[in-house]
Amino acid sequence: MSNRVIFPVIVIVAYNRPKSLKRLLNSIEQAEYPEGVHLIISLEGEASNVVVKLAHEYEPSAITVSVLQRPVRLGLKQHIIMCGDLALEYGAVIILEDDLIVDKYFYQYSVASLKHYEQHDSVAGISLYAPEYNEYAGLPFTPMKNGYSTYPIQMPCSSGQCWSAKHWLGFKRWYKLSTHCTVEETKGLPAAVKAWPESSWKKYYAAYLLQYNLVFINPYQSYTSNCSDPGGMHIPRGSHLHQVDIAHQKRPEPSFDFCPLGKAEVAYDAFYEPCGEMVYRLLGLDRNEVDIDILATKPKEILLNKYILTSRRVINPRKSYPMSFRPIEHNLSYPHSESRGGKLSLVRRKGAELEEGFSYSFDDYSYYFGADLKSTSMFWALVKGAPKLLFARVKYYFQ
Repeated sequence: MSNRVIFPVIVIVAYNRPKSLKRLLNSIEQAEYPEGVHLIISLEGEASNVVVKLAHEYEPSAITVSVLQRPVRLGLKQHIIMCGDLALEYGAVIILEDDLIVDKYFYQYSVASLKHYEQHDSVAGISLYAPEYNEYAGLPFTPMKNGYSTYPIQMPCSSGQCWSAKHWLGFKRWYKLSTHCTVEETKGLPAAVKAWPESSWKKYYAAYLLQYNLVFINPYQSYTSNCSDPGGMHIPRGSHLHQVDIAHQKRPEPSFDFCPLGKAEVAYDAFYEPCGEMVYRLLGLDRNEVDIDILATKPKEILLNKYILTSRRVINPRKSYPMSFRPIEHNLSYPHSESRGGKLSLVRRKGAELEEGFSYSFDDYSYYFGADLKSTSMFWALVKGAPKLLFARVKYYFQ
């Protein structure tokens, strides 16, 4: 492993959300840094006057700041890609969109991660964000703890990410030769990702990871949180779904123990399905013998191995596992426990009649969310909230 230390430049991507930008700048000012850290505020073409003023007036004591005013409107994808290009100039870059906040130790985590994974060719980026929501299944996401500070996942992050020059150069070489069809033809890419608009850089990076079998490194403790404020390109009305836990800001400086790669015990694929060595060992099968479809979000045409582990309703499973423990792969350790909700089934692919149009039951949702959705209070909350939700939907589509 190299002893070289890379100090990434911090780049904020801003356009027309002054309150969001001010909040992010405040959190950046409260963080800790080594000497000589540089912050660039990259302003989209036609950025609002208030945002431009905020950027030029920002003068933190611990870091140097410069403002990069784009002469024309680029759009989010091109703006992020041009900011990523700064990794080639500075050696590495931390990209922060304006509706994020950062943890006090986000910079130390980024530097330590870059140093540790510099020689790992399978790594294509470092996430500062610890996702708690699986947007493809519409369910909470809780990764299995592996005893380390990080775990690999085959999906990029857009809520605070760090790229070295090596990471970015690999992607840019691929991106220059890629088209919309390249993404559409990528095997194993979730349909929801393919359906993202062309303004999404993330769907191209996701296709790149899959085509070259690369991973992002995710932390267990998040060093950013995504406020998803109104006015964004992809979530114009705003959302609370992407807010995650941030640690106490007056805690001692953390130490980092990075997970080994290769045959990682805990890992996740592009669907947020577990694909670490632990899963296959508990099943007693080789990874080339079984497809993992625990969340029932994978299209049947990519489930081609001899066996499938799924939560879909199937006939004559080879083995069943109750859904009683969390995270969900933990249930494989207790095949004989009593089930309080659904179950996981290991079934032979040949002849299996996989349920079409799979939908989760109340018991399934109660399991995933850890709430009694059949309670009286939950029923009345749904009854009272339904008219308001319906009105908001109608107003949004007809405004």
